[in-house]
Amino acid sequence: MRSKRSIKQMETISNQHLKQISKLKQKKYRSLSNVVLVEGLRTIKHLTARNTRLIELYISESYRNLLIDADKTFILQPQQFQKITSTKNPQNIAALVARKNIPINNFNFIVYLDNISEPGNLGTIIRTCEAAGVSGLVLSPQCCDIYNAKVIRAAMGSVFTFPIEYQDYDWLKNQKAKLIAADVKGANNIFDYPRPKENIILIIGSEADGIDTAIMNMVDDTVMIPLKNGIESLNAAVATAIAVYHFLNSKV
Repeated sequence: MRSKRSIKQMETISNQHLKQISKLKQKKYRSLSNVVLVEGLRTIKHLTARNTRLIELYISESYRNLLIDADKTFILQPQQFQKITSTKNPQNIAALVARKNIPINNFNFIVYLDNISEPGNLGTIIRTCEAAGVSGLVLSPQCCDIYNAKVIRAAMGSVFTFPIEYQDYDWLKNQKAKLIAADVKGANNIFDYPRPKENIILIIGSEADGIDTAIMNMVDDTVMIPLKNGIESLNAAVATAIAVYHFLNSKV
């Protein structure tokens, strides 16, 4: 995408402005301001390709000729990037983006995550679900913040383009869908389990704690991924990918 900005439109940034951006490392400030800092060229390019507005773009001199549109563009020094970014070795490019709430409009196949607290896992799951064609992702309140910097990096920007909601366990009771829990002690081998004709909510828990008992008491069925060679469980992101692609590619 060709930028409409010129070198004259680039600005230097004040210390006060830097302090405000740095506060976005904390969840409460991201919620209050309703904006998020996105780090890295690849993620920013993914967002602009999906027509996501960049409120502010922060670049080093090495990116001066980069053709990316933003409302405002600031030139930062390496030490200034250290103040605002969460990585030890920042890529010297970041952008300020508005948080997005994309509603789930299609309930054909939804994934519900319970207590996924590791940001890298959550980000990978979000990107996998979008890539596979899942209708949307619903997170229990115990899951980590989707706007955590590590989640955004792992999701490659999918948190801004994919339907995601936070809902408590009671939400599950009110859905007209078959609740299927993926559990290491599941009653059915997932690969022998055909896709149901009705809408599906696939429930995934953390590798350490599994799915909360309150949810397990609601489910209609349970499935397990067969494991060999003494392996007891799979990473939540890996388990989600296997289960999602199985159901989406199974014949009804």
